[in-house]
Amino acid sequence: MRKKTNNHKQATNNVSYLRRTKKTDSHMKKNEEYAENRGRDWLFFIVSLVGTLALLVFIPEWVWVGFPFLFTSLAGAMGRL
Repeated sequence: MRKKTNNHKQATNNVSYLRRTKKTDSHMKKNEEYAENRGRDWLFFIVSLVGTLALLVFIPEWVWVGFPFLFTSLAGAMGRL
């Protein structure tokens, strides 16, 4: 024989589980993959600037390789990311 279950109680548990997950999801940061640290970003900017200038002096046709690092770190240092 099958054991009877209380469907109403089970449905209520599912709803409360969904409410808990929505509550925790709403408390997450807007952009969790980027942690703002302007000191680190300024350091990355200086290093990438030196690297990009070195590319410009020694291998000018490859200077564009340093641009994404340079401008992304500058945007982070200025607080625009």
